[in-house]
Amino acid sequence: MRSEEQNRTTLRWITRRPGLIAAFALILASGCASIKAAPAKHEAEQRWNSVRAKAKLQLARQHAERGLFEEALNASKESRTLDPSQPDAYAVSAKALLELGRLNSAEHSIQAACQQGIHSPELSYLDGVILEQRGEIEAALVKYQKARAGDPIAVDYLTAEAECLVMLGRHEDAFSLLSANRHSVNEDATVAILAARTAALLGRNDEAIQWYRAAQAHAPDSPLIAQYLGLQLARAGRCMEAIPLLRATTTPAGSPSWPGQMPAPSAFAADSENQPIGAVYRALGGCYLAIDDSTTAAAILGPYLANNQHDGLGQLLFAQASFATGDLYAASRAIDLAQKYGAPAPDVFFIQSLIEWRRGRSTAAADSLRRVLAFDPNHIEANCLLGTVLSELSLNAEAAEAFERALSLSPSNKWAFTGLARLSEN
Repeated sequence: MRSEEQNRTTLRWITRRPGLIAAFALILASGCASIKAAPAKHEAEQRWNSVRAKAKLQLARQHAERGLFEEALNASKESRTLDPSQPDAYAVSAKALLELGRLNSAEHSIQAACQQGIHSPELSYLDGVILEQRGEIEAALVKYQKARAGDPIAVDYLTAEAECLVMLGRHEDAFSLLSANRHSVNEDATVAILAARTAALLGRNDEAIQWYRAAQAHAPDSPLIAQYLGLQLARAGRCMEAIPLLRATTTPAGSPSWPGQMPAPSAFAADSENQPIGAVYRALGGCYLAIDDSTTAAAILGPYLANNQHDGLGQLLFAQASFATGDLYAASRAIDLAQKYGAPAPDVFFIQSLIEWRRGRSTAAADSLRRVLAFDPNHIEANCLLGTVLSELSLNAEAAEAFERALSLSPSNKWAFTGLARLSEN
């Protein structure tokens, strides 16, 4: 140990050298500064990495919006490397992978977020998308419900949940969900359209029409919503309301409104998922038939069917319209195509019987009518026409039976009543 005398000597030596004291203090100060500088530098690097991560994330989103999904994936991965705590970076990665058809990798991206303790409504939603694509609808529904609980105003989460309910056959639950939340989401007509479709599935035509009108109020210039509304009105038998909407969506820009000159067949597109051309033309033609304007019905359906011969239901309507206008050749050709492409057999045989009857081929007409009644014994018109045809063949007893069957089904049917009266006179 140092003696007291040695300590006093050292102290005197230091006090006589003030410069040395200052230097010693500077060394101590520098040492403390070095110790404090390390965490400050780390914090600065973290801040800088966070800024760069956000920039990379923004770049990833821009790539995704342009359909550059590989680039979006790479940018989102770089963002995650710089700042692993960003939920959106994992979500962008998962979205890009889904677009690229890499379902398992998308799932791994979401799992990586979970392993980091990162959760968000969007990640739950994307997890649901993956499950839905795998056909695990019940599990997907749970994820969508979780996403909506985290973000109740997101339209995608609400509609995804409702669509799952529809796929599970829970139409009433889906409709109730949409009705209850229509004002709580960021409305953009999507909810109204889905609610209208669900109401239609439930057979609630009036409610479906109301929902389509609500959708149209949000997007008044949308031709697709006008189509949906027109189709629903036609299904409900409200043809005078349906015709203007359907006519507007089938008349090409610059061409006259119906009735008028038809555009060339090449101007018509074939059916597609996003634009149900066939359904529109069939509904429009059917509406004109319903209001006894067979000429316009034939004028609308003919050019459409020139490019869509496979539309059996359209051919059936065209046959009916052609028969009503007296064009038996067009009617006969159309009914053959209707039968070939799967139109309902009773309807096909009934139109065939009308054509044969008009051509004076009573026996062939009677054979077609018996085929109709084999499918549907309660077909009132077929029974009435069969009675008429058989009376022309002088088969009065069979004719009377046919008229009596029609009257049993429709006691006030004038056709059957008149037919029986004439038979009794003979």
